[in-house]
Amino acid sequence: MENTKDNILQEQKDNNLDYELGVQMSSLGPIPKAKKQAAEVIKRIFNSSNQEFYKPGDNISLGDDLNTTKDKVRFFEYGKSFQAEKEGRGFNFEGMLAGLFNGIPIVSKAKEDIIVDGIPYSVKSSEPGSSFDSGTLIYGFRNELQDMEENGIDTTGINTPYDLLKKEGEEYLRFKIAMLASMFTSSKGTPIEWIFSIIHPNYIEYTVWSTEDLINELVSNPGMIGVGEDQEQTLEWKVGS
Repeated sequence: MENTKDNILQEQKDNNLDYELGVQMSSLGPIPKAKKQAAEVIKRIFNSSNQEFYKPGDNISLGDDLNTTKDKVRFFEYGKSFQAEKEGRGFNFEGMLAGLFNGIPIVSKAKEDIIVDGIPYSVKSSEPGSSFDSGTLIYGFRNELQDMEENGIDTTGINTPYDLLKKEGEEYLRFKIAMLASMFTSSKGTPIEWIFSIIHPNYIEYTVWSTEDLINELVSNPGMIGVGEDQEQTLEWKVGS
């Protein structure tokens, strides 16, 4: 399965950075938390320090990789406040990744959250033990339900996307795939890539998936699927730890 290994975005360890934080932050200014502004400031920091940007799938160790002490101090402060402020953290994380990957943050209601090297990514984050939500699948589900009925496929008991994916029988496979493929697309109609992130207290574990690999996993391993927050429209699943 392509590029689904666990990758790490490692927080910096203290190493006297708390002292440097107090000395230098009064003149440096913090990295903003808001998605668009965070991406812009992080890219500006990297460019001004001739810092090489990361690629999706890289292990990220800012404490080892950053070139200057002032950059380490700014990201140290950013990491501390990121962990402390849970409200809106998912959106903030998207901005951080857009900056680290030299990407573009998307602030509309499109399926993609960031674009990196022209590739749209949906970014999902959760805490250890929690699941990821699919977002609505209702339009794709309704289309496939209609197709099944027109093809004489028994739709008894299939009332939600969850019901369809849990339905046993080879005759349902193509409808499951079509439902997911139609909904896992960017605003331009192209398949999206996925970044699933688990935010631990001192580091972030993430995996990168293609839509093709994710769909294959969901239809072949129904045990990973649960009912989403909106029981009529969404799914949830676990990836990684």
